[in-house]
Amino acid sequence: ATCREHDAVDGNTGNGAELPYRFCDDGPADPVSGDAGIPVPGKYHETDGDDYTGLPAPGTADEVAEAESQDDIRAEDGNRVTIDVDISLPPVTMTPPPEGFPIIAMNHGFAETKGKWEAPTIDGSNPMNWHMNNAWLAARGYVVINSLARGHINADDQGSGGTLQLNSRRYEANDLQYLIALLADHDLLQADVGQVPMVNVNPLGVAVHGGSYGGWLTWLLGADPVWRSPKYGAELRTRVIVPRYTATDLLESLVPGGHFFERHPKTNRPYVAPTEPAEAISRSPIGVAKLGIVAGFYSYGLRFDTDHVVFPRWAHMAVARLLVGEPYEGDTTLESAVTRLIEDSSVYYQGNFWKKVERGLRIPIFAPQGITDPLFPANETIRIYNKLKSLAPGYPITMYFGDFDHVTAQNKLKEYADLCGDDRHPCTVADYRLPDGSLDLRSAPATLSRRGINSRVSDFLDHYLQDPSVEPPAYVAASTTVCPANATEQVAADEPGLEYRAPSWRHLTSRTVTLTWREGGTLTNAAPDPHGIESDPIVRSRDARIPKCYTTNQSNPGPGVIRYESAPMTQATPIIGIPRLRLDYATPSNDYWLAARLYDLDPDGNMTLITRGICRVNTSAAKDRTCDMFDLFGVAWLMETDHAFVVEISQSDSPFLRKDNIPSSVTVTAADLTIPVTPAKFEKDPRI
Repeated sequence: ATCREHDAVDGNTGNGAELPYRFCDDGPADPVSGDAGIPVPGKYHETDGDDYTGLPAPGTADEVAEAESQDDIRAEDGNRVTIDVDISLPPVTMTPPPEGFPIIAMNHGFAETKGKWEAPTIDGSNPMNWHMNNAWLAARGYVVINSLARGHINADDQGSGGTLQLNSRRYEANDLQYLIALLADHDLLQADVGQVPMVNVNPLGVAVHGGSYGGWLTWLLGADPVWRSPKYGAELRTRVIVPRYTATDLLESLVPGGHFFERHPKTNRPYVAPTEPAEAISRSPIGVAKLGIVAGFYSYGLRFDTDHVVFPRWAHMAVARLLVGEPYEGDTTLESAVTRLIEDSSVYYQGNFWKKVERGLRIPIFAPQGITDPLFPANETIRIYNKLKSLAPGYPITMYFGDFDHVTAQNKLKEYADLCGDDRHPCTVADYRLPDGSLDLRSAPATLSRRGINSRVSDFLDHYLQDPSVEPPAYVAASTTVCPANATEQVAADEPGLEYRAPSWRHLTSRTVTLTWREGGTLTNAAPDPHGIESDPIVRSRDARIPKCYTTNQSNPGPGVIRYESAPMTQATPIIGIPRLRLDYATPSNDYWLAARLYDLDPDGNMTLITRGICRVNTSAAKDRTCDMFDLFGVAWLMETDHAFVVEISQSDSPFLRKDNIPSSVTVTAADLTIPVTPAKFEKDPRI
């Protein structure tokens, strides 16, 4: 009754519908009364202490009561939480395939709305939605679910019930499986009573897509790919996933310790970290809070004047304890939260998933990740890429790295969209018009100058779910970061830079150059670091008067920082990958951290920050883990001729990182920086 026909081209069905689809929305849900919401179990049944084996049954009364006391799930009467959901369907004139229409679940970010990936037309409300929203997908034969995760509500107290559980596989992951399964049950129920099914879904053709908060939920649906519907027991399968700019180990994202590696320190082969939760690198030691990011997102989630979230008690307690600072080791509040984040919310530690991959599971993955993202760095995706490839060298995973999404250097919305014309504007429907006025969205327009991420994702989905003849992207790619300091007439600061593409991550990052310095100095965490204050991504994101890229001509950061400078480059060199810093140092301290920042120094003396990194040591938690060697976050940058590298090492890179409560000092005597260099042959035409 709530489904209405729309035209995905111009939103107006009065002049005929060139690209029709149906949009079903019963209005905003009331999380208290449950009106206009879809009920899901507030708690799911425990099976031998682990419910990660497909969709479990609703929890018993005792399980619900225990979860309410421990997890603060705030279930409604009858063990339910209501979820706000929209459904978009292909037009009634489109004949479904024999197996039914594929399903795609579109998952929003933290404190966002279910409308993140919704728009009335295929142009969308911004470049991020071009070729990737409900209108585009439904009009082309997909059934689209846009749902609002539990605990998300707006300023009018409308939204989904319950409390945020940080994408727990025991809660949010099961909710999404439950909602998808209801579509299959709806078809079977109508068939049971002699009606023609309205939805016509293919339960074995499920795609899951999401960004940020929705991205790591997407990973979890890929890790638990088979489940059954609650009423009829119909089998459902995740066939393809698109996790964007997100986490695979949430603890390391928020509180990095810096002990993951991209290459093994001894063999230089791809590094595969332990996947057993008890052996998780990120828990020993607990790392350094990204102060501005953690506090900023937490504060934003608490707002009541806009879209926000309802945190459970345990999350409030964990954030409060984290922000108090060291010592962390032995604190039961933090240890409990750490266990939740590792075991329940981080795909990297889902043992059943890795067993399935060993037995032959192959779910194609397209993972766009921000190379300049200080919240979810590139290693979040590379970590799982290395593990998948170690188990199955031919595993179908595509990665694309660029300048997006969280408080990044510039956050290039144009990287998502196709670009058209001499002015390189985000393409619109008008660019796809043929001379006779007809519309051909399957073929690239003649004025195309760059294919965006979304068009590549669309091809990826089509290949695996609709039309195998569509060529899917099957590579690892990165676009170089362009800031105001290195923009040119050919590449503007609001556009992605040069694109490099290779068959694998190892091909793309196959060469390295090592810079060596044999001097240093003494650091203390009491010393000031003015470049730390100036370069903080949250501070820069809030001030519209300054560029998001950090550039300074103050080469001397003061006594609280050790500075190294390389010789100028003799030729332009693309550097793509994960730089590694090795330090010779001594310290009397047993609890400390070291941060590093890497800059491009131009001939005029301007330094532009291109990446950074952090490493924490606590000898009581992990006596063998030091900061002799640690990886930076990641980089995709073109170093021009006569430009030099600058490395700054600090114990006070704040407020990006929370200062250690425990006084410490470190004396550095030498440093090596290993930089990944990408062969020029991998530069590709971005139109293809």
